[in-house]
Amino acid sequence: DIDLSNHSNQHGVIFQAVDNKKYYKEVPYNIVKEEKCNKDDYKTIKKTAQLLKEKEQPFWVHFGAGNIFRIFIGGLADTLIANGEIEKGITCVETFDFDVVDKIYKPYDNLVLAVTLKADGSTDKKVLGSLTEAIKAQSDVPADEARALMGKDKIIGVTAKTVEQAVKAKQDGADYLGSGAWYTTTTKADATLISEETYREILRKSGLPNVAIGGITAENCDKPLRCGANGLAVAAGILKGDVEKNIKAFRAKL
Repeated sequence: DIDLSNHSNQHGVIFQAVDNKKYYKEVPYNIVKEEKCNKDDYKTIKKTAQLLKEKEQPFWVHFGAGNIFRIFIGGLADTLIANGEIEKGITCVETFDFDVVDKIYKPYDNLVLAVTLKADGSTDKKVLGSLTEAIKAQSDVPADEARALMGKDKIIGVTAKTVEQAVKAKQDGADYLGSGAWYTTTTKADATLISEETYREILRKSGLPNVAIGGITAENCDKPLRCGANGLAVAAGILKGDVEKNIKAFRAKL
């Protein structure tokens, strides 16, 4: 028998198994009680310890769990794990098509069959085991839930269009805010415009760094910057027209 008191990581998993069965249901109760096990059970415990580490301390979180992610990003992670370059798999988060999680991931223990069609018509098949967990999340998930998912060391930004939203985001642990819309925008035609007064109050009450967003171009970015914006979120202001020229114009302002 293996004395688990000499294996601190696995030993810790055993004691958590009682209250957290969704992670540790494979750990036999007699091991929890006796703190000893045989070699086969020890392998199960070790695997469970790794699962705990990956789920509660995620290393790589990817938003979007579709086909391209599963095969290309998942395949890359699988290779990195096999080569010993990373220890943990990917936690993938789906914010739109929840059937992907319910029908593709969970029924197959997050395993993926990657099939490559070659030029001669033959195929290569490989089972990928690099996806640790698939999670369903609304796109407007609060900062405290995002923090619980991503860990304490990740940078989390929250959209705050009102002072109340900004204060709540700070209380929930957000690192920075995005506030707008400053101007009408083709990216989001129904966006409500923010006033300078509201924006300044958001900065004052939250005390968090703020990225101004919404219809911002090099020609109109002076106003949010004068109000105290720490950064600018830009889409059409760069991509519409001469991209290189637009980037140089922004750099000149910043």
